[in-house]
Amino acid sequence: MRNYRIIAIIASVAIILLQHNNITSMYSKYIQDMSLKFDRVCWVAIDNEMVARQTAFSRLMKKMTREERDSVYKIVPYIEITEVDIDEYRKLGVFNTSGDAYTHSYEDRHLRFNDMMRMDVLDSIFCALSPIELPHRFILYNKDMQGVDSIGEFNLKEGNYQKFQPLGFRGWQYLQLDANIPIKNFIETELLGLIVSSLMMLLALGCLLFQLTVIRRKEEELKWRDDATRDIIHDLKHPLTTAMTIAEGMKALNDDAVLHEAMDYNYNKFKHVLLQVEELKDAVSEDRPKDKLQTQQVDLVKLAQRVKEECDLLFADKEHSIEIVNKLPEGYRIKANPVMVERIMRNLVENGLKYAEYGVRVEVRLNQTEKGALVEVEDNGWGIAPEYQKKIFKLYYRIPLEDDYRRRGTGVGLASAKTAVRLHRGKIWMKSELGKGSTFSFSLPEE
Repeated sequence: MRNYRIIAIIASVAIILLQHNNITSMYSKYIQDMSLKFDRVCWVAIDNEMVARQTAFSRLMKKMTREERDSVYKIVPYIEITEVDIDEYRKLGVFNTSGDAYTHSYEDRHLRFNDMMRMDVLDSIFCALSPIELPHRFILYNKDMQGVDSIGEFNLKEGNYQKFQPLGFRGWQYLQLDANIPIKNFIETELLGLIVSSLMMLLALGCLLFQLTVIRRKEEELKWRDDATRDIIHDLKHPLTTAMTIAEGMKALNDDAVLHEAMDYNYNKFKHVLLQVEELKDAVSEDRPKDKLQTQQVDLVKLAQRVKEECDLLFADKEHSIEIVNKLPEGYRIKANPVMVERIMRNLVENGLKYAEYGVRVEVRLNQTEKGALVEVEDNGWGIAPEYQKKIFKLYYRIPLEDDYRRRGTGVGLASAKTAVRLHRGKIWMKSELGKGSTFSFSLPEE
């Protein structure tokens, strides 16, 4: 699978997860807001139920004689609210307002009379005040946390709202409300927001799919272009090879020194073009399966010497010098593809000669490392600006220069060199300073 497809899948998953997180956040906020509403509805229902009992109690007391009322108050003395530490109970969450505190104080009095909360009245008030119709149940517990009364849906599954409320200051009674806020109410309430966010998600996924389609089409176009380029390369190689053979044949059949010089010049020109064709072939084939690399024992010193001789002829009209510094052990050989290694060296040396003023000096250093061989090609040419150095090995990339120098390069050589080095499981890198020259280095492992 191509990298862009993996990135597209990751992006799609990320978009879906973000949408899921957004909807989850919306739902959590909705539940939180509804919970605050039901907290208040529950407390108002408790208060109204208490008022109903207090009203009934007052009517009963009015029907009693004074002596009967006095006997009742002797049994259950009235507790002043001032005797209760309101701030402490507010911190514990027993109530929120001073009015709630009075309800609790009345609750204590009625419990002493064994005037228990009427669950049917409480449930009726709660249903009347509830902003939405929802499955719920009330459970009343005594001080030992034993259920003494309940009302509502007894088979209610685990809900998403629960409230546990002490009744009174003495801890004699507790009320629990379990409710399940239906998700359909969330959908109805947040329908517009859900539609907008879903459309945004679909739009993002659609754009991503469109980009993926465009990239796939471009990939196919590049494949067709590469196939056409390889066909052209194949057609070019034959006449170039034929021309080189003719040049060598004419040189062998004639002893004229001038003709020999001309044939040598033409031969090197043909070979230079042929190597450029081979570089282009390697570069356009970089992303395709490679055949097994054909290797043999290679003498790097001889390759470097041959590159020097051919470049001296190729750049005979430009004042220059090429020096080979050999620090390899005597008879050192490395297992590699000689054609590719020679092409890498030639490309680096030619670049050093090409992008420099007259009198340029190129030094080819051959060294042995712990892992294999190291080849360094240093020049005192123009150098490369830092902003271009990361792009220098990309296919078809050319450093912006004046028009006459821009035409000197094709943007293929270094890309081909990078591909060839990678095929050998080696590394290639460069150091450069504008106005002071460049050093291109590549390493080749011994095995």
